[in-house]
Amino acid sequence: MGVISTGVGAPGAAICAEEAIRAGAKILIRVGTAGSLQDHVRDGDLVVALGAVRAEGTTPRLLPLEFPALSDPEVTAALWEEAKKGASDVHRGVVVTLDAFYRGVLDLGLDVYAQSGALAVEMECAVIFCVAQLRGAKAGAILAIDGDARRATLGEYNPHREVVRRAVDREIEAALNALLRLLQSRPS
Repeated sequence: MGVISTGVGAPGAAICAEEAIRAGAKILIRVGTAGSLQDHVRDGDLVVALGAVRAEGTTPRLLPLEFPALSDPEVTAALWEEAKKGASDVHRGVVVTLDAFYRGVLDLGLDVYAQSGALAVEMECAVIFCVAQLRGAKAGAILAIDGDARRATLGEYNPHREVVRRAVDREIEAALNALLRLLQSRPS
């Protein structure tokens, strides 16, 4: 087992995923933060990603746009089961992987993604899912909500709060337990 910081964004995450798989990694789990796109997904909640909208610039260089960025069903199920233990503030669904964090003069499209049902926006899931698919590994993601992305893009962002720290601790524990579950279920 290894813990790797990808840095922020899809290009660095792609390099980390590629090199981890080349070093022997079979399961990749993204553990990080995301901004909510739904009113019922609140600060401190956890989101298990079923798939990710590919709204970043790296995966179109790897796969046709029509190819979806999906998490592995076994990894996702293990993350979901572990995250749900004693918690009601866990969601699962589609997230958006987006390159931009703060809005410029152009709209980032967050309202459209929210209306489409995406739960949250982050910067690495799609590329990790796609690289894992390409290279024969399994990947999943669990995300701690650190604010409302629709407000954060305007500069209203403060992830340094106790509710976020507690959520990050919970997601780390869930990811470690999910990995243990996955390893124990493998044939000897």
